[in-house]
Amino acid sequence: MVHCFNGMTGLHHREPGMVGAGLTDPRAWLELIADGHHVHPAAMKLCCSCAKERVVLITDAMQAAGMPDGQYTLCGEQVEMRGGIVRTASGGLAGSTLSVDAAVRNMVELTGVSPAEAIHMASLHPARLLGIDGQLGSLKVG
Repeated sequence: MVHCFNGMTGLHHREPGMVGAGLTDPRAWLELIADGHHVHPAAMKLCCSCAKERVVLITDAMQAAGMPDGQYTLCGEQVEMRGGIVRTASGGLAGSTLSVDAAVRNMVELTGVSPAEAIHMASLHPARLLGIDGQLGSLKVG
């Protein structure tokens, strides 16, 4: 699920929608932008509670990542970054300024997963998703 929770039907007790499908289907991988803006920390915790072994941390970072607040463009559209959050003129989120290491820290701090679990979400899980975990995504002796 690309950008889990973003741009998809939400979770409702009578209509579980795309989010409900992703949380309950063991075949689904949940790509999560763990910046605390795209997805509320409680929703991040829900992903971990239901599908911790299927969470893949992504950044959705755009050109403003690592830059100071100001005006930028995204796909030819003017966007503004304030406090690290990038928005369109209408107020919608426009990518992120998240780095992978910050996503790992956010998962630990905002959801309570262990550092090892968060690191796996940024390394081993993406490798498993791509079917290359035999070569990439983890360290082992030798």
